[in-house]
Amino acid sequence: CEKPNRRRSAMIEMLHRKTIPAVLTQDYQLMADTLFYYGCQAGKVFEPIQGGLFRNRQVRDAIAFLRRKTQGAVGQSSWGPMVYAWLPNQTACWKAIEQIGEHYGHEWPYLVTTIN
Repeated sequence: CEKPNRRRSAMIEMLHRKTIPAVLTQDYQLMADTLFYYGCQAGKVFEPIQGGLFRNRQVRDAIAFLRRKTQGAVGQSSWGPMVYAWLPNQTACWKAIEQIGEHYGHEWPYLVTTIN
């Protein structure tokens, strides 16, 4: 594991300069892109241990699939195996769930929630 995280300052700066302003101006796509990038940068710290940016091939493939289909803020929770996707609305969430079911089978557990 990389100690200390050489990317930490750049990651924090990106949050302050891009992600937070995107949230405040409701620029969903910029928020999604910067959070996805942030997750990839965080994954680089653990790359030597987990063999890539994400926990395993299944998580990597699910994230790549969701990113292609939704352009959402997609990533893994901490060490995984949870995959998350922040999407702009519930309609987009249900569509993503349907696409996941068609691609991977309908046995994946999921949770849809809103911020309010």
